[in-house]
Amino acid sequence: MRLPKPLGRYPVGFSEYTFQVSTPRVIGKARLQDGETPALRLDEVCFSTFYPTEDKHQKARPGVGWLPRPVGAMLRGYATFLGVSRWLLVPLAYVWGVLLKMPLSQDSPLRKSEEIHPSPVGKWPLIVFSHGLAGTRNTYSQFCSNLASEGYVVLSLEHRDRSGPAFIDPKSGDEQHYFRIEEVKWEKGYAPPDHMPWKVEQLEFRRNEVYEALKALRTTEIADLVDFEQNIVMAGHSFGSATSLSILSHPPPSGFEPLPIRQTILLDPWVEPFAPSGPLPLPLSKERPTACVIASEAFTIWDVNFDRLQEIVKAWKDDEKTAAYLMTILRSGHSDFSDFGILVPWAKRGAGVIKGTHETVMKFLQGSLDADLKNKGKVMEIEQIKKNKRQIKGEPGELFVHV
Repeated sequence: MRLPKPLGRYPVGFSEYTFQVSTPRVIGKARLQDGETPALRLDEVCFSTFYPTEDKHQKARPGVGWLPRPVGAMLRGYATFLGVSRWLLVPLAYVWGVLLKMPLSQDSPLRKSEEIHPSPVGKWPLIVFSHGLAGTRNTYSQFCSNLASEGYVVLSLEHRDRSGPAFIDPKSGDEQHYFRIEEVKWEKGYAPPDHMPWKVEQLEFRRNEVYEALKALRTTEIADLVDFEQNIVMAGHSFGSATSLSILSHPPPSGFEPLPIRQTILLDPWVEPFAPSGPLPLPLSKERPTACVIASEAFTIWDVNFDRLQEIVKAWKDDEKTAAYLMTILRSGHSDFSDFGILVPWAKRGAGVIKGTHETVMKFLQGSLDADLKNKGKVMEIEQIKKNKRQIKGEPGELFVHV
C-alpha cells in the first residue's frame, strides 16, 4: 500500500534525523500533572528531510514507512488525542504502521545537479515545514514530497511540544503522548485565566525547535548543497502556520541570528493564539516576506478565526509593496491539506485539494501567481444549505481569492 507518487520531475529521497541540542532548556511555566515536572523541556530536535535525488532512485522499493516509530507509542498517542481505546485503532495501526509506504528512497543522496532551479546560487532552496495538532514529521508527506520533486529541500519538523501523538522522552525513555489542555498544571504561584498561555508557551518552544533544527541540518551530509543564506521558505498547517507567523514576528532565541525568510506558505492558519487586543503577528524585518495563505472552506466559514486572518493579511500588504494572498479552496476540509485527506475512508476530495494546493504554491514560489488569479476581488457569498451547514457559493475545487 503506497501513497501517490510526487508530482514533480525529480525522484525524492527521504532521511530522518534526531539531534541533541547543545543547551537543553525549559520553556515556560507549564508543568505535568505532578505539578513539578516541566511540560516543555527542549533536549533534542527530530525532523524528516524530503529532497530531490538521482534518477536511478526513481523506482525505489519498497518505499518508506509512513508512521514514525515506535508504532505502538504512536497508536497510544492517537488514542489519547481522539479520546478512544487504543484497541479501536489497532486495524489503522496495522495499515498505517506496517502496510502504508511513502514512494520515496530512504537515505539516498541529495541530487548533485548543475541545473538547479529555482536557486540562483547553485544550491537547492530550503523550505521549513511545521505540522499542526496531532501531526508528525511525516503527516504531510504528500505536500513535502511534491515540493521536493520540484527542486526543494524540505525540512519537516516533529514538534516535541506535546502537540503530536507521541514521542520518547530522551531523558527517561518514557512515552510522552498528546497533552490535553485540561491536563496542564502550572508553576506554583501562577494561575492563568484560560488555556491560551499554554498555546503561547508551545509556540515559543516550537520557535526554539525551528532554529535548533536548522542548526542541526547544517551539520549533515547534504548541507553543502542547501541554500541557507538567500531564501528560506517558512511553511505550516494550522498550528504549524501559527508557528510560522510566530517565527516571523519574534526575535530569534538567544544565540541565534534572524533567518533569511523571503516567502511563507500558510495553510489554514489558526490565529487564536495571537490575541485580538494585541499586535498583529507581522514580520519584524522591514522587508516583509511574501505570503501565500490558503484556507479550507471549513476554516473560512469559521468567522472568528477568518475575520482575524483577513486583518493579518491586509495589514501584511498595507504598503502595497509586499505580495500577500488569501485564498479558499471550495468544498475543502481542514485535514485535506495533510495525508489524512487521502487516507481516511470518508475522504473523497483530498487528492484534488493536495494537487490544487501544490499547483497554487508552486506558482507563488515561482512568482507567477498573479496571472492565474482570475476572480480576484469577487464578493464572497455564503449560502445556508442545511440547518447547521453553510457553504460558499461556487464550484468544488474552485480557488476563491479574498485578498
